[in-house]
Amino acid sequence: MVYKLTPFNMKKLFLGLVMVTFSIHLQAQEVDSALVMKVEDVSRFDLVFQRSFLLGAADATFPMQSTSGSYFVGLGFKFGFLNNKLGIRAQPGINWLRLNYSTNDDLFPESSILPQDSSQQNATFEIQRHRLTYFEVPLGIYFNISQDEDLNPKAFIEAGGFISYLFAEMLKEGTRANESAPLIRTKTPEIAYIGSDQRLRYGLYARAGYRWFALFASLRLSDVFEPGAVIRNSADEAVVGTDGELLSVPQKTEDMVPQLQIGVTIFL
Repeated sequence: MVYKLTPFNMKKLFLGLVMVTFSIHLQAQEVDSALVMKVEDVSRFDLVFQRSFLLGAADATFPMQSTSGSYFVGLGFKFGFLNNKLGIRAQPGINWLRLNYSTNDDLFPESSILPQDSSQQNATFEIQRHRLTYFEVPLGIYFNISQDEDLNPKAFIEAGGFISYLFAEMLKEGTRANESAPLIRTKTPEIAYIGSDQRLRYGLYARAGYRWFALFASLRLSDVFEPGAVIRNSADEAVVGTDGELLSVPQKTEDMVPQLQIGVTIFL
């Protein structure tokens, strides 16, 4: 029997080849999906929330309040290797640094600290609050000590560095003319003792955690304030000029902000 390639038979042959090709393609997709399923199940993005506190004594002339520290909110991007056992995490976000100072009546009488503004040299200093806002990018390497069935981390450790740029600042102060006078509050949108070199901040960080919770520590390697700039003047050390103007006596601004911070991180 001789099989003739009529137009009708050619159409059936073409449709048959298309169906076979499509079937093979579907089977290949199922195999590929099974192979990469574990990789796709790994969560690659996190919302990162962090609260940290400054650790260490600042310059005793300006007692720092325990509420000083940072709030950080960012988006974490993970790039895993070796079945997500090892990987890189980038966390761009916003860091709000709060530096709160106040006088201590027992050890540091209010009259011993004067406002920086020489026009208010007869007023006494009560509170000083720095509000510094940074765009920050931490970049680190993580190691998952244990994982769940989807290769997401259980216990993990992480270490790396961070770099940030100061794009907003505010100085809030409170002074009194005398003990019975009302507290006068002022706001300054630009802080004079933060120069261009201090807008870039950088350092190292490390964390250890379990699933969505971690303990965090960072070490700042840059200056927050201009070294040697005038923040406050001690009344005992202040120098008064011939015209009665209060002359500045530099304090060690580099000692006012502890380098070490500790806190907690939450991943969502």
